[in-house]
Amino acid sequence: MTTDRKAYPGDLTRAQAELLLPLIPPGKKGGRPRSVELLGVINALFDVMGFYNILRKAFPNAFNRYGIERCVVHPRRINLSK
Repeated sequence: MTTDRKAYPGDLTRAQAELLLPLIPPGKKGGRPRSVELLGVINALFDVMGFYNILRKAFPNAFNRYGIERCVVHPRRINLSK
């Protein structure tokens, strides 16, 4: 399924996606077939994680106090080069 949305500056490039998509397991047999494009889901996850990084900088005491820092993944630190 393809989407008609505009690309955002933070979206993965096609070259980055080609390196990342083979690492995602295929859908399970017997289940409902996937109805969304995985690249769109990955881009959405990176957008949410980027937003949490902005919040972490705005409210550092709350993130340190409640241990949220351990749960936040830094998407820009993922090295996709070989």
